[in-house]
Amino acid sequence: MQPTDKTASLPPRRNRTALRLILVIAAGAVLPACLALPDETATPDTTVPVDKAPVEARCPEYPYESITLETPIPQTVADELIGLTESAATACADELGWGFRVVHRDGEDFPATADYRADRVSVVVENDTVTAITVG
Repeated sequence: MQPTDKTASLPPRRNRTALRLILVIAAGAVLPACLALPDETATPDTTVPVDKAPVEARCPEYPYESITLETPIPQTVADELIGLTESAATACADELGWGFRVVHRDGEDFPATADYRADRVSVVVENDTVTAITVG
C-alpha cells in the first residue's frame, strides 16, 4: 500500500529549508531594485516657463485698515502677488501690513496653524515664484 501522507512527495526537510533560504536571499536581492528611488544625482529641471516667470514687483493697493474679520483681504487682491518672487511678495505683504507665510516650497510642505486670520496670506512657492495664495 502506498503512503497517503501529503509530505511523501516533498523533498526532505533540510532541502526545503535550503530552498526557503535561497528564496529569501533572492527576494532580498530583487526587492531593493524594485523599490529604488529615482536617481538623486540627476539635475532637476528648474526652468520657469515664460508665462510663469517672476514678474516685476508691484504691490496691490489694499490698506491694512480696510481689513476686518467681516472684510478680509479679498482673494482677487491677494492673487496679485502670484507671479512675484518670494522676497518681493514678502516685501509687499510687509508694506501692506499683511501676515505672510509660506506653506509649501518646491515640493515641501511646512507646518501651519489652522486658525483663520483675515489679515494673513498663505503662499505656495515653486522655483522662488509665488504660484498660489490663500487668504486666512
